Amino acid sequence: MRIWVMAGVTFREAARKKILWMVLAAGAAFLVLYATGLHFQWNSSTASTSGWR
Repeated sequence: MRIWVMAGVTFREAARKKILWMVLAAGAAFLVLYATGLHFQWNSSTASTSGWR
């Protein structure tokens, strides 16, 4: 039970120092970049195989 108290204190401290918000923003930016790359990879893959038949 003490571990949850310590985790709560740690997250509150990170939020207070704006570290948590920077980590969340960086994570969201990574997911957007990854999704964009996956989108273009999927389009490239389906475009090259659609004329194969």
